[in-house]
Amino acid sequence: MKQTPIIFSGEMVRATLDDLKTQTRRLNGLKRVNTEPSRWELVYLSDSGEATFRHQLGAVVKIQCPYGQPGDQLWVRETWGVGRWGDRKKPSELLDYASGSFKTFYRASTPNVPYVNRWRPSIYLPKWAARIWRELTKVRVERLQDISENDAKAEGVTPGKVLESGGNPFKQNIARLGPLKQGTYRGAFIALWNELNAKRGHGWDTNPWAWALTFKRAEK
Repeated sequence: MKQTPIIFSGEMVRATLDDLKTQTRRLNGLKRVNTEPSRWELVYLSDSGEATFRHQLGAVVKIQCPYGQPGDQLWVRETWGVGRWGDRKKPSELLDYASGSFKTFYRASTPNVPYVNRWRPSIYLPKWAARIWRELTKVRVERLQDISENDAKAEGVTPGKVLESGGNPFKQNIARLGPLKQGTYRGAFIALWNELNAKRGHGWDTNPWAWALTFKRAEK
């Protein structure tokens, strides 16, 4: 069984813990087809998560989903910290404490813990400190704009919430959607997606190919 790390923001961590987030969309591994996404079509997706694409000019490529296939597991990397005694230690130096009285704190749940002097970036969360494990139940690949209202809801977003948080980028993205879409899950997803991906050249308007991963609770 494959176990793959995946990074979630604090908001998405909380939605996952509450079982409001059961899907996520990712671009990893799809760079080639996303250079000109409208010129590629999906020919076949195997049960093992291998996608076969064909270009308009005839080229064919096969891309394996980097997150695995149904039955494999994801473990979530999130912003974390340890007690003051461990502030100067590297993650690898904390391993000895993992099976003892070691305590890991997570900013998404306890942002004001007095025992933590500094929060560590999610990318450095070691596997043994991960508290969220999910089992893949479905692996798809689709154009981003094909997301349905129900799938957007499964992404864990909250309609209207982005209007009050996230700073100017959120407000700018919402403004582009128009008032009729501001109260939908799909509209909230679009705003969040643009906040995270537009600066990387993969905003909603580019309609890239994305892995659509569905998951459920799993044990470590």
